[in-house]
Amino acid sequence: MSGMTSETERVRGIWDKLAPRYEKDIKFFERMLFSGGRSWACSQAGGVVLEIAVGTGRNLEYSPPGIQLLGIDVSPRMIAIAQQRALALGHQADLHVGDAQALDIPDESVDTVISTLSLCSIPDDRKAVSEVKPVLRPGGRFILMEHVASPLRLVRVFQKALDWIAVRTGQSAVRPSSSGPSVVSGGATQASPHRSVSWSRAAAIPYRQLRPVESRRHGSSCLPGT
Repeated sequence: MSGMTSETERVRGIWDKLAPRYEKDIKFFERMLFSGGRSWACSQAGGVVLEIAVGTGRNLEYSPPGIQLLGIDVSPRMIAIAQQRALALGHQADLHVGDAQALDIPDESVDTVISTLSLCSIPDDRKAVSEVKPVLRPGGRFILMEHVASPLRLVRVFQKALDWIAVRTGQSAVRPSSSGPSVVSGGATQASPHRSVSWSRAAAIPYRQLRPVESRRHGSSCLPGT
């Protein structure tokens, strides 16, 4: 991929290395921390759907009937697994290598953009969010699901104790991505259809409530080795 930054190249290498064991590692966290989140988020999608950081295609089994699905991920090995999953499920999905920080998608060409548990692994998460609105058609929606820290101190302690395990999968049980609350103004995630699921929060954010965010690399990363 031309124009990829050195940090994005590094992240791609991490995900390529993790890809063979990712499914085994993530199943525990899916059950314990994010149960029901993916199915709710995917149920909000419709029309032409772009999934950023599609990974191994864990959302494919929840895809509503009748959608046209596009999916990108920075890791060729993750995309290869997602393509195999789509084939096994009988889905016609266009899945290919791509950078969420520089979408190679025509403006106003999709009805839904979906991102689940992915922003914290994108080097410049705010840049990725800023790429969403231009590709959405007016009236479209950004479906965002992210892991968040619990407001309860005792639970936060438990979450932090899990971090040393969580980083093996490139995820974090604790640190919310910097872009999550910033993509909308005036508490729009509360006004939009939303759902809190265990240690995650999912929201369906209307096009009109998306606003530009300043691009900046977040100060910390949940990727291994950072």
